[in-house]
Amino acid sequence: MTEKLTEKAICGHCKEPFDVEIYTSINTRVDPEMELKVLNYDVFEYTCPHCGEKVKVIYDMLYHMEQEGTMIYLTDPSNVEEEIKTLDEFYNNDFKKFQELMKIDPPRVRVVVDLVELREKILIFKGGYDDRIMELYKSLLILQINERENMEIIRMFYDIYENKPIIVVIDKNLKEYHYDFREEDYRELEEQFEDKLEGFERYVVNENFAIEFIEDLLNKKKN
Repeated sequence: MTEKLTEKAICGHCKEPFDVEIYTSINTRVDPEMELKVLNYDVFEYTCPHCGEKVKVIYDMLYHMEQEGTMIYLTDPSNVEEEIKTLDEFYNNDFKKFQELMKIDPPRVRVVVDLVELREKILIFKGGYDDRIMELYKSLLILQINERENMEIIRMFYDIYENKPIIVVIDKNLKEYHYDFREEDYRELEEQFEDKLEGFERYVVNENFAIEFIEDLLNKKKN
């Protein structure tokens, strides 16, 4: 279900408060037209009624991709630990009882901390990919880039540009580079690691996830 409410926001230009309508929950099966509005960040952009400037307001949101069996929670970076604790209690207690009663599969649950990450997760899952494999793919690409170029990467993410899947890389000078997303390389990683990823679920799946997963594999080999 899509839910919204009215909150106060402060204009970053004139510093005056004004009311904004925010979406606390979006269900893309019920309201499919909301998908593009989220991907384009339209639901986070407002016009200040006092000075007429465009204002971006980021707020907590549940983005429910019901057809993909996925729940994406957008929250502030400072709130991630508390969000994970709340989700863990809910999905391992109340929801688990409901799931067993209704005989339904557990949802894939993710926590993201900014709009770029939210967009990336939506595009990954819409494309039928596993974000855990995608993080391994990106880690491998970082190694390949470092072998060829002297680049200090500050961010990397999956995106769609001109209807083509790409990996966007941003360096320390905020220069943006586009690399082709190689489906065959992704599928090779999927074949190699899919079974090993079974049960290795996390609410936060980012570059640190890939490091944690590889370290876990290495520790298992040692033991």
